[in-house]
Amino acid sequence: MAVHRDRILQILQALIDRGANNMVYITTKVHPGAGFLDRLQVLLAQPHGLRVTVFVSLPPLRSGYEVVAVAGRCSC
Repeated sequence: MAVHRDRILQILQALIDRGANNMVYITTKVHPGAGFLDRLQVLLAQPHGLRVTVFVSLPPLRSGYEVVAVAGRCSC
């Protein structure tokens, strides 16, 4: 997992170095940890055009919850 965190920071640095103006979504099933978030904050303290969002996808609280939620969505 730590290898992936380091790679994400390397990719973000490369985007910053190239002057990219992108939205970047980092999605994970587990909390990335305070250390990673601190390193991300330091990286993003430099001038950049990125809009970075970290999203932690949590599992449903109860079995069957997600199925009911999907079935109840409006397809208007």
